[in-house]
Amino acid sequence: MKQTKYMIFFFSVFWLFFSGSVLHASNEKQKVYVIPVEGMVEPGMAAYVKRSLEGLKEETDAVFVFKLDTFGGRVDSAFDIVDSISTLPKGKTIAFVEKRAISAGALIALSANLLLMKENTLIGDCAPIINTQAGQEMAGEKVQTVLRAKFRALARKNNYPVVLAESMVTIDMEVYQVEMGNEKTFMDKKAYDDLTEDEKKKITAKKTIVAKGELLTMDDTEAFNLGFSQKTVKDIGEALSFLGYDTVDIVTIEESWSENLVRFLQPLLPILMLIGIGAVYMEIKSPGFGIPGLTGILCLGLVFFNQYLVGLADYTEFLFLLIGVLLLGIEVFVLPGFGMAGISGLIIIAAGLVLSFQGFV
Repeated sequence: MKQTKYMIFFFSVFWLFFSGSVLHASNEKQKVYVIPVEGMVEPGMAAYVKRSLEGLKEETDAVFVFKLDTFGGRVDSAFDIVDSISTLPKGKTIAFVEKRAISAGALIALSANLLLMKENTLIGDCAPIINTQAGQEMAGEKVQTVLRAKFRALARKNNYPVVLAESMVTIDMEVYQVEMGNEKTFMDKKAYDDLTEDEKKKITAKKTIVAKGELLTMDDTEAFNLGFSQKTVKDIGEALSFLGYDTVDIVTIEESWSENLVRFLQPLLPILMLIGIGAVYMEIKSPGFGIPGLTGILCLGLVFFNQYLVGLADYTEFLFLLIGVLLLGIEVFVLPGFGMAGISGLIIIAAGLVLSFQGFV
């Protein structure tokens, strides 16, 4: 009898202990970090994404959602963002298209392990554009081949249709959907033409997906049908629920004040640089030190501060700027007039500012 009581007591304690553990596990929330990727893709955005992810390196069990609404922007900045996303654990990144992921935005979207899109959203059209004297023109093959290679690598890594991903970049690609028995595949015209006659006889259906002279751009339904999007959803909550994350703790990583300032100043930098150099020149030509000098220092300081925050300017550029300002100070306070010190100062400041716009420094 006593043995029976002991057995009942033991099993009761065992059940309470493990049922409590299961209940605790079921109530544990999945940490989800939402990182908005909105507006122009430029160095300020790349710095913001990099800063956000570096601060979450220890969150190995978290899920990262990149909420996209962008018409694109600079390719180099998009590459930087892709590199930052690629450092995250496999299977933990989700691209959620809030409105559109066009051009560089499409590249960023495909860097995530999974893609989900809101209703009536768009993705695609990633042909690189360059500005010329005649206006905007499509970049040549030297640029396109690099971009295609990046799309291929991301498509293979995250299981997106490789040929279709490439057709977002190059307007001369013609892509077919080919059926051989029960198997469907995508191939470009070159691959189709290389098929043997026996292989072509096995084709039961052929459909043009991307015609020559077009760039692949898809709405949410087309992206799902072509194997890019997992599902069309109403919001991030529905997307996470579809992926099995029912109990979540969502944290949105916002831009800091300095990142907001950087992104605001980015398109104004060339104007600020011209105003700054012009104001400094006027100050040298005028006796004393007044408003032009303060304006010049403020404008040039903003340019350098902006480039420093996005990681393009460093101690080298700061040293150039400091030497230039010292030479200008000598010109204004020690050797009045406009001589070698003033000319050298302006040249060194201009060189430092130009270097701050280069990614290789």
